Amino acid sequence: MYLGTVLVVDDNPHNLGVISECLDTANLEVLIAKSGESALEKVAYATPDVILLDVMMPGISGFETCQQLKANPDTAHIPIIFMTALTDTESKVKAFQLGAADYVTKPFQEAEIIARIKTHLKLHQALQNIQNTNKKLEEKIHQQELTEKKLRTALIELKAAQGKLIQAAKLSSLGKMVGGIAHEMNNPLTFITGNLAPLSRYINDLQQALTLYQSLDFKIPTPIQAQLEAIDLDFIFQDIPHILGSMKSGATRLATIIQGLRNFANLDQAAEKTIDIHQALDYSLLMVNNRLHTSTSRGTISLEKNYRFSPNTIECFPQLLNQALFQLITNAIDAIDEKAETNETITTPTIRITTQQQADSLVISIRDNGIGIAPEHYPHIFDPFFTTKPIGQGIGLGLSNVHQTIKRHNGNIRCQSRFNQGTTFEITLPLEQPKQP
Repeated sequence: MYLGTVLVVDDNPHNLGVISECLDTANLEVLIAKSGESALEKVAYATPDVILLDVMMPGISGFETCQQLKANPDTAHIPIIFMTALTDTESKVKAFQLGAADYVTKPFQEAEIIARIKTHLKLHQALQNIQNTNKKLEEKIHQQELTEKKLRTALIELKAAQGKLIQAAKLSSLGKMVGGIAHEMNNPLTFITGNLAPLSRYINDLQQALTLYQSLDFKIPTPIQAQLEAIDLDFIFQDIPHILGSMKSGATRLATIIQGLRNFANLDQAAEKTIDIHQALDYSLLMVNNRLHTSTSRGTISLEKNYRFSPNTIECFPQLLNQALFQLITNAIDAIDEKAETNETITTPTIRITTQQQADSLVISIRDNGIGIAPEHYPHIFDPFFTTKPIGQGIGLGLSNVHQTIKRHNGNIRCQSRFNQGTTFEITLPLEQPKQP
């Protein structure tokens, strides 16, 4: 079994014969080339493990042949041992500068040539083993990186799926709660509103009867007259319409709140439909109205509404969009409260909501002058389960679900924030959703 293949390049037939015989005896396979040109042709189809190259040859010299071999990526790795009668330092330096692995002077000793060839064969084979090992390691690292990438993607998808499940559960619970509250409120409200009209008629009838009774030409008994004077009957007759009007106004207001609860949750509106976006914003504001009032750490939050979008309507999934708007408004209030609780001065706590049309899109802007977002948190605000709130006060799904909702509507959401100055969330929604195939 051959230890390796050696290409011998020499224009002297005698040298070729001697070298070939000794190499063959050393159990080395020998290839022969009588010129530099022939050597370049031979290595193109039969790659040797070592090249033994004469310097002084007709045609292209050994130096030129070496230069071309090293310039070719397919042969640059082959060790080249020069053999020549040139013994000056300049020639040796040039050989090594061109990439030679070794240098043998003529007349050469057969044992020396064999020893040098075997040494470079071992070095070459060791280098190939290292390169093969490195290649395998690089492949393993690449596969590991792919696996890690797949795992990260799977983890992100798992978190997103968990977020959707949790949000779905929250929406379901909210829907049941709102539905129950609306139902329980609606029943007594129906009794109140249903009785206001007959009550008004009864009071009017009693007033007419009493007025007629007072107009009769007879003396009213003293106890009755005293009682009438004590209760100030004229004032009662004047005040009863106001009382009934207040009751009717309160009942109407309560009916509006109940309808707002139903519309906010949109219990029967899981499908896509056209809604009034300004009404949806107002429903969300109605849900947080109590939080706008003065607290122990701040004054009343000023609410500025600049609704400039017309004709007000947009196609969407009402339940999801209502939840997204509610979440952003709630976050704005939380940001203002957090700033107030850190003793930061807020001259006028303000939430500004703007709607407008830009090209074929609706743009909704919700701006606050609260605590803002810290720079290190900014890149992660839409990540599932990312939260800066204490344990028990948030699980980090709010903005993640808002982001998913806007993406489901083929829209975009972007955030601009400066720490301790405030935050603006801007939602862009297409006016017409693409039809599903």
